[in-house]
Amino acid sequence: MDRDIETGTDSDRAGLARACARLFSGGDGARLLDHLHALTRDRHLGPAASDAALRHLEGQRALVAHLDRLIATGREGGG
Repeated sequence: MDRDIETGTDSDRAGLARACARLFSGGDGARLLDHLHALTRDRHLGPAASDAALRHLEGQRALVAHLDRLIATGREGGG
């Protein structure tokens, strides 16, 4: 897809949400999502972590959170 989904139509966003829900609905998708959560949401850096490491992890968390929102929206049938 060439354009940013956030600037697309409601139909584009709804279709992407449904696609994410389908992609992560099976066992393999759930396993991958669990892995992404373990790498990001469930990971904690110590007090010696650099600013760059903290920012990198926060960016990863934001991406996984975006996927979680798309999946939830797709499962609800919304968009």
